[in-house]
Amino acid sequence: MTTILSLTSSFKFVFKESTPRRGAKRSEFINQYEPNKQKTFNSGRTSKFQSEFSIGKTILSRQMEDLVSYVESGSVENALQLFDEMNKRSSFSWNLVIRVLTNSGFFEEALDLYFRMCIEGVKADNFTFPFVIKACGGCLDHVVGQKIHSKLFKVGLDLDMHISNSLILMYAKLGCIGFAEKLFDEMPIRDLVSWNSMINGYILAWWKKDGSTSSQ
Repeated sequence: MTTILSLTSSFKFVFKESTPRRGAKRSEFINQYEPNKQKTFNSGRTSKFQSEFSIGKTILSRQMEDLVSYVESGSVENALQLFDEMNKRSSFSWNLVIRVLTNSGFFEEALDLYFRMCIEGVKADNFTFPFVIKACGGCLDHVVGQKIHSKLFKVGLDLDMHISNSLILMYAKLGCIGFAEKLFDEMPIRDLVSWNSMINGYILAWWKKDGSTSSQ
């Protein structure tokens, strides 16, 4: 109970209002302070900006290193608090926190963060969706799962192998083995995970069917 309350408190950090510049890429930020592009600055001011940017870049690098460390160790609360403290959040940092939430079993919170990511104007990518799809399967959210699947067609990621593998398992967990089979058959490329996902899907379908039969 203490862990859940602590986690809920940590989420206050994630969803509070912030005012980062949306759509900014790291390369754009770096170019903004390159000396050869700051023609209006004298050499003294350029050196000052170079020094400030170097410090900021070091802090950013350390934050990302710490965030990766927290995610790898499964430290959800620390990851959430550090995520809130970051002045600039890239899609990579969003993906990391969604990943640690999903892998820690906080499926609804992972979906909440994904929708918050969309609201903030950060573009989800092929590293985002596998964990979002896993979260849909984890909380058995059929409606959101299908909405995410529809979005994949719009962004051109519907044939991504890793995403398809996640979708196969999601549909199997939702009891839609027919959808899982269709996805598997339409995959242009399959790896070992694809076959294992389909096999696990059949096992889940059999287990659910056997369980419902036994209860009658």
